[in-house]
Amino acid sequence: MVSKKDFKLKTFNFKNPIHTSSGIVQAELHRGVYIWEDIPYAKPRVGDLRWRAPRSLFTPDHQITNKENNACVQEASEYAGVSGSGIVGSEDCLYLDITSPIDFKEVSYPVMFWIHGGANTSGLKDYYDFSNFAATKGLVIVTLNYRLGALGWFSHPAIQETQSGLDKASNFGTLDIIEALKWVKNNIEKFGGDPSNVTIFGESAGGHNVLALLASPLSENLFQKAI
Repeated sequence: MVSKKDFKLKTFNFKNPIHTSSGIVQAELHRGVYIWEDIPYAKPRVGDLRWRAPRSLFTPDHQITNKENNACVQEASEYAGVSGSGIVGSEDCLYLDITSPIDFKEVSYPVMFWIHGGANTSGLKDYYDFSNFAATKGLVIVTLNYRLGALGWFSHPAIQETQSGLDKASNFGTLDIIEALKWVKNNIEKFGGDPSNVTIFGESAGGHNVLALLASPLSENLFQKAI
């Protein structure tokens, strides 16, 4: 564990990009930590992939850039952190952010995987700033978007009866979170995280989703602790 004093004294400089299974991402320095934003963890859920289980993404040569307005489709609400009016957001929204202490290349830190709240109908990863938490507690923090509302939890014979396997499920938002955990397991070590020490935690609907992950055999071995 690195002390708060050590964090203040660190002058570790990291400018090289990180290569992941879904692309190449560059860090930004923010309030004494490094942040990587808008990393895709699954294929965009658009067109024929709407109302289907998430598909893994392998595009290691893709240059990842920050995306504007990447919230999943929802009704605009200042309380959920999504401005505008009416229905806003994008179906191309399956992205995650990573926040790591400044010396992440030298230490293997515990990982905390945050699931936002919002009744599973609103919210987004960008509403939260975990920079101080990561720096002072010595943690790698992952935040993610997942499908919401009807696009995340909708069941109808016109959809389920024509599909097979996990595509027959109606809890696509839960499956998105599981897919993000798979990405974390395969990639988080490059960001200073320990893939064998992952804690999932969330508030409100995010807490409900933690319970869903505890109950699902599909999430086995993807995390070790839950709050």
